[in-house]
Formats: sequence, C-alpha cells, structure tokens
Amino acid sequence: MVVSLDDGSITLSSDISGVDRSVDISSKSGLSLSLPTSLLRGGSFVARNSVTIRSNTDIAVFVVILGSSGTGDGYMAIPATSLSKKYFFSMNQNALLSIVSFSDETNINIVSNAGTNINLRSSGLSSSNTNITLARGQVLQIRHSSWVMGYVTSSKPFMFLHGSHGDSAYSRYRASFIDSVFYTDARFFIIPLLYNGTDTVTFCNRKRSLSVTSNLRVSTSSNYVYIGSLKKVSYIRADFQTSCHYIGHGFSVSVSPVTSYSTYCRFLTPYGSNFTHHAAVTVKTAVDDGIKLQNIPNKNDITENHRETITVDGVSYSAIYYTVEAGQYEVYHTSPNVTFGVISYGFGKGANTAYGFPVCFKKSSSP
Repeated sequence: MVVSLDDGSITLSSDISGVDRSVDISSKSGLSLSLPTSLLRGGSFVARNSVTIRSNTDIAVFVVILGSSGTGDGYMAIPATSLSKKYFFSMNQNALLSIVSFSDETNINIVSNAGTNINLRSSGLSSSNTNITLARGQVLQIRHSSWVMGYVTSSKPFMFLHGSHGDSAYSRYRASFIDSVFYTDARFFIIPLLYNGTDTVTFCNRKRSLSVTSNLRVSTSSNYVYIGSLKKVSYIRADFQTSCHYIGHGFSVSVSPVTSYSTYCRFLTPYGSNFTHHAAVTVKTAVDDGIKLQNIPNKNDITENHRETITVDGVSYSAIYYTVEAGQYEVYHTSPNVTFGVISYGFGKGANTAYGFPVCFKKSSSP
C-alpha cells in the first residue's frame, strides 16, 4: 500500500518474477499493489527476494501480508536514506529476524544478550556463528525457536524486521519494523488497542542497568523491561535510549516515542471485507479537541468511538480511538504545530487475525 501527497509514479523491481512494474499513484486514492507469494519463505535462508520501490514524489509505504485466512501483520517501510547500522530486537517464542542489505559487502553481526543465543550455523546458514556478509539486495532470514533479545550491527545501513512466527496460541508471522527513528529520550505512551485481549510490552538495552518509571508494574533485568496485561493507557520513562515493542493479540507494533510525534499523517488501510479497521491517536489532552481524522478525498470527519486519558508529571495525554472503513485517511490538528502519534490496526474474522503498525512519525536522532 502506497500513499502520496502528490500525483506521481512508482517503479517496483526485484529478482523475483512478477514484481517488476511501473504504475501511477494518485494523491486522492493511494495505491494498493499485490505481490507474488513467491516472495514469502519460511525458515532460515539467504536469498535475493527483496523488492525495491522508487518514486518521483515523496511516498509512504505500508506492507501487509493478506490471505484467505487473514493477515500476517505488517509494517511501515522506512526510506533507504533513513536506515541505520544498528538495531535492538526483543522477541518471544518462535522468533523471526529479517535483514535486507542495500549495499555489497554488508557485514552483519548479531549479538544476543538475553534468552537463547542465535547461532547462524546451527540455523543451516553457511557462515560463522554470529557473522555473515550480504550482497546488495540479499535477505537474511533467521527462524529461532526460543525467546531472544539483543542487537544487530552492520558495516553499512540495512533494513531490519523482527517478529514472531507464532506459538501454541498464534499461527502466523507478526512483524514489527525496527528503526533508529525509535531511539529517543525514552518517553513512551503505550495504547492497549481496543478488542485486543492481553497485551505485553518489552524494551531492551544492552549497556547498563535499567532505571524506569511507569504507571504500571514492570519487570526488569540488566537487559530488558517487561510490562504485561495492559488494560489502560500506560506510560514509561527511562534514563537510556531504547526501543519499545508492543506485542498485541495477533500483531506487534514498534511504539513511536513522544519526540518522534508528527504534525501530519496520511495512511491507507488494507482493502478487504474480512477486517474491521481502527486508528488510535495519542496527543496532549489540553489540545485533543483539535484532532481531525478525515477520509480522502471526501474530507468527512470520522467520529471517535472511545477516549482515554493519562496524566504524567502534571501533563495529561489522551488516546483517541476511531473505527474506519477500508480506504485512505489523513490526521492533522487545527493548530499546525501540535504533534501526535498514530497507529493503524485492524482485526479479521479468524482467530488472532490482525495487523498493526505506526503510520506517522518524524526521524529522531539515533544513539
């Protein structure tokens, strides 16, 4: 799914047959494209099954795996110019890591500092235990049966996805895009998304003992912070730069920190009649009446269906929930300088069938 503020054209290219094409995009309707299922592979491997998207105008790209039984979750893609050389990860049982190289001679190093170590050789990959060199366009995917936490470093910027393939309760890949945009002063507001059952949040940091404050009980160690069973809007503040991973009922989300909130957001929901689509906006309560969520191109205001507030150090934030139809939407504030965070998510008819990803944020400084 692709959205743009201006009309333009995009080009897709890949070593996989059936991907290459050039198409026009309209600012009024966005663009939903289907890709061949041969791009999807299970297990651990190294292969050239990535897709490159180029555009003559600024675009936002959302990737969702849709099928007859629902979805395998999704993520908001980050431009190659904003990629990093280092990412933290935190995953529960049956984890998947996907690393995409954008340059030749990209040297990847994986460090596990909690849970069971990742060993590339034991995963059937021809490499050392924790190091591998990738060529431009190659994808390294690792399937790992246990809970694991750590970080990945590289000699050159690369793209990183992590998620869970599933355990006894789940049967699909729940993906969450991790980027240096999520490293900040570690002030997060975490929204327990409606209709979502039991949720958990994990953080990771490899360098020091953790010092955190929250309105909920947290479990900590020298490597991670864990919050379980979210029932209300929550916050967490830490004395270190880190990433926050929200694991929901059928999907996972990288939580945007306060410093990456934006003043405008445009997104496209996955088309299909098997889903109920939702959006959640986080903004200061003092100005929450100015939030506008509208469909494009009709500019009809979408009415909120739920609102929660939380006060942190004398400052109140609101979580505003909306139910939307399939289509393209924009979020803005009547005062152009007000910032906010937005998550797009939805639930299908099948058990644990869901998607969720952040859909607007600005680039923060990486650690």
